[in-house]
Amino acid sequence: MYLLIPKFLYNKSYILYLSFLLITVSIGFFTIKIFANTYIDPYRINNGVYIEQSFLEQFYNVSFTMIPFILSSTTLKLFQRWIIDNKKINELENKALKSELKALKNQINPHFLFNMLNNLNVLIKKDPEKASQVTIKLSDFLRHHLYENNKPTVFLQTEIRFINDFLELEKIRRDDFTFEINIKGKIKPTIQIPPNIFTIFVENAVKHSLDTNLPSYIMIDFIIESNNLKFVCINTKSELKKFESKKGLGLKNVKRRLELLYDNRFTLQISDLKATYKIDLKLPL
Repeated sequence: MYLLIPKFLYNKSYILYLSFLLITVSIGFFTIKIFANTYIDPYRINNGVYIEQSFLEQFYNVSFTMIPFILSSTTLKLFQRWIIDNKKINELENKALKSELKALKNQINPHFLFNMLNNLNVLIKKDPEKASQVTIKLSDFLRHHLYENNKPTVFLQTEIRFINDFLELEKIRRDDFTFEINIKGKIKPTIQIPPNIFTIFVENAVKHSLDTNLPSYIMIDFIIESNNLKFVCINTKSELKKFESKKGLGLKNVKRRLELLYDNRFTLQISDLKATYKIDLKLPL
């Protein structure tokens, strides 16, 4: 109940679960046999009715006796898990609806679109080829928000491409702004993640790195190591604008979403320094 089921059955390692269950039953059998040989058999009444059983018959009888306890405990734990999972699913659905509304209200806002359209108007006259590239990126950006966000998972490559397009568009809007996205390790095309897991951090970095007096930058690393994905985001901080702290609503919501999606299988570290802000997130794949 407290070791095999949570560690193996919940993680769909059925072969390991059955293997260790058989080992556990065997240990129980030998424990009972040793106890019987030591404390029961020496005191049997010789003229009583006693049928000597083979080793396999004894093992079968003990195992058959344990089956009701195993089935009842497994059923109890699975029922508890079902209740917890249903609660998490309901909370995730509420979070998803709130995130979707927030995306529609804040991320695709008229101010952003007006600025981009004005920049496009200038680029069409000065550099038509670049204007065409910007138009494609803006189209991909809007498509991602309108369609990809409604899916339960998205491809990691798609999410990285979206973040890159988003920062490219931001670079057009701002002066003295640079960014860098590094990918360390091999990203398989089949890797999928929940949508907008990294976007919240990137949007906060964009929002709070804005500085009209000094150059600003954002550096992002995606690191694949064994069966984990590490996301590191570092940005400069404006001296005139205090960055959203750990108590900020956006970071609080995304942390709760991570807890619902990954339980305790993720790590999130936030370093709020004087000149920079760093997010260090590690997720299982």
